Amino acid sequence: GADVALTLMPLSPSGNPLGEPPVKLPLRYADDVRTGIYEIDSMSVYVDFDLLQKQLAMDAQPLTDDAVSKPRASQLLIGLQPGVELNAARDQIAAAWEEFYVKAVGTLVPQDERLLSGVQVLTWEDMQRDFIRAVEKEKVLVTLLFSLISLVAVVLVVCIFYMIVEKKTKDIGIIKALGASGGGVGGIFVLYALAVGVIGSLLGLGIGSLIVWNINAIQDALAWINPQLRVWSPEIYSFDRIPETVKALDASVIVIAAVAGTLVGSLIPAYIAARVWPVKALRYE
Repeated sequence: GADVALTLMPLSPSGNPLGEPPVKLPLRYADDVRTGIYEIDSMSVYVDFDLLQKQLAMDAQPLTDDAVSKPRASQLLIGLQPGVELNAARDQIAAAWEEFYVKAVGTLVPQDERLLSGVQVLTWEDMQRDFIRAVEKEKVLVTLLFSLISLVAVVLVVCIFYMIVEKKTKDIGIIKALGASGGGVGGIFVLYALAVGVIGSLLGLGIGSLIVWNINAIQDALAWINPQLRVWSPEIYSFDRIPETVKALDASVIVIAAVAGTLVGSLIPAYIAARVWPVKALRYE
């Protein structure tokens, strides 16, 4: 319900000031809405379209030759139904616009025809391409860092299972002396690693998903304890909140890679266990 004054600055199609005095429009604050993108939410307001169009002289205007230019807007936003492929919809809209423009040529005043010739059909990804490229580079860098950490984890699995084989040498010798094959003994350690990998991956998936779903609440709690602990800045990352969606495909790939890494790490110890000779294992027993 607060009274606000919106100052409108007339600009040319190229974005330069026209030299006309700014227009101050008295309005009343009625509601708010957020897109989640900081640059838009921090510097955008929503005003009645017809009122704003008239105040900026972008409604129908009489020309010097008794013609009238049509009402115009600098941008038109189109929402798509869930499941519609973004680029396919863009191409369809561009084709429809091209068809409309071809039919309209010759029936418009030169000023309107010139404005229509510069229309572009862009997706939100096209408009934010530079920012998306930066985010994708950061994602690749983070993926590379976690891949290196995963290699360290595989080495740890090799060391741990090797120690297990060393500690169980006598037991392995007894089992093989009773007729167990080398492949069967090695398979025991591979299945052991598979169980560890599956259980650990599912636990990691569950704990990680809980953290992601509550990441904003966690950051708010840390910032309440100490403002210096707030690591997410909307001025830098554009989004006013940390993305808190767990992508099923990405999570599945990570779980499969974790289990596969555990299995790979167990192959060398399993091979060593399969090569144990019962006589050597039980020599001092």
